[in-house]
Amino acid sequence: MPEEKGIEKKKEEGKISRQPFEQWALSAVDAFLKVADEKTWLKEIGFTLQILRNNAEAFAKCEPESIKQAVINVALTGATLNPTLQQAYLIPRAIKGKLRCCLDFGYRGLCKIALDSGAVLDIDATCVYEGDEFYQEKGLNPILKHVPTEGERGALKGVYAMAILRHGIKKFHYLNKDDIEKARKSSQAPNSLMWTDWYEEGARKTAVKRLYKLLPQTEKMSVAVEAVNEHEGLGEKEKAGEVVERRFGINRIKKEAPPAPETIEIEEKSPEVGTGSCLLDPATCGQSIADNHGNYGCALTKEDCVKKGK
Repeated sequence: MPEEKGIEKKKEEGKISRQPFEQWALSAVDAFLKVADEKTWLKEIGFTLQILRNNAEAFAKCEPESIKQAVINVALTGATLNPTLQQAYLIPRAIKGKLRCCLDFGYRGLCKIALDSGAVLDIDATCVYEGDEFYQEKGLNPILKHVPTEGERGALKGVYAMAILRHGIKKFHYLNKDDIEKARKSSQAPNSLMWTDWYEEGARKTAVKRLYKLLPQTEKMSVAVEAVNEHEGLGEKEKAGEVVERRFGINRIKKEAPPAPETIEIEEKSPEVGTGSCLLDPATCGQSIADNHGNYGCALTKEDCVKKGK
């Protein structure tokens, strides 16, 4: 079949390629095909190699395994690296002193992943400007009203993401301008092209990511969130309490465990029992004593017992 020949051709390219980062990308083929079909592999590896070659100097310095994992994550999430669709991107990024190839997503990619995974019926993100009519209310009966003004809308005021779940319940999350800025500044790349040239796109992505926490989780969504968190230095899982403390700058005083109570060992000694045989009932003899197990014995030898008239 043509697709199978294409797979073999890509494998051969991986063997003769002079660029190590291309070899690592092509080495993801087996893991990729366990999740997606051959047609998708041929399409996405083509986009991958094009992206890597366009920034060869940076990707050549990335950890090899991170390149392979980024390609595998494309299959796991179902997003595409097609630059026209603006769903996902491969970005070289320094994380904890090491340069890694990271799979990042635009807000369109996060929306597509949620839709394809069946978590929602609809999902989108919209910017709010100063000239718009906007009102939101939280609580048991939440309200969201947004009427964009015609003509000049003014400066960006905030952004919200909303979704309709499969049972018809609607969810939304709103961030004002200060919330957006806090998210931008906490990012590993606060001055990246997304924030400098497409600020509204970055705001939408932030809103959708926050909305993810309110939606039913699927495997594809979890992989996407984990990949995005990697850019914020959250690649390693943290406890929920630690995340809250770091986000809000809380310095928790850790209480030391109280010292263990001092134990005094008391040596229990069994009564010394004589070597002789008691001539009377041990339980009634004045010289008989019991050990820890309730066994009676005589403290006198046989000779002493006879001498005492026992």
